[in-house]
Amino acid sequence: MREILFKAKRKDNGKWVEGYYQKRYDLLGNEEHLIFHADSYTVWEYAEIDPETLCQFTGFYDKNGKKIWENDICDRKEKYPEVVEMTDGDWTL
Repeated sequence: MREILFKAKRKDNGKWVEGYYQKRYDLLGNEEHLIFHADSYTVWEYAEIDPETLCQFTGFYDKNGKKIWENDICDRKEKYPEVVEMTDGDWTL
């Protein structure tokens, strides 16, 4: 079973953070988009993220062992680089 991970850019500093995504509403009814991530083995933190930058982990790795994310650009040395997308329930280029 693969781990369902997400990554997105933090609202506070613009850096990428990866972890578990949650959309929730505050007491005033405003939407919050958060990613929960482990700061250490025992401490979990969350960061508010820009939902426009949200990407899901595909469960695949490139030849260097790096995770392949939704919306990654895959350059296979062809004329046009391809983008990783979810189509009909499967990851495609």
